[in-house]
Amino acid sequence: RGRIGIFEILEVTPEIRDLIMNKASEAEIKSKAREQGMTTLRESGLLKALKGETTLEEVARLTAAD
Repeated sequence: RGRIGIFEILEVTPEIRDLIMNKASEAEIKSKAREQGMTTLRESGLLKALKGETTLEEVARLTAAD
């Protein structure tokens, strides 16, 4: 009660799977995922803050900088 979730979901596409199988760095995988439309945890929180569902302070407190 009184809580709202923010989510970061990584869809494992064939390109992402290949990067994982080839032991790509986290930065490389994240970059490809962002190219494919992934929303980061912070972005998800910021969108909810813009809608008035949470505060910027709460988003900053709970997420790391992208």
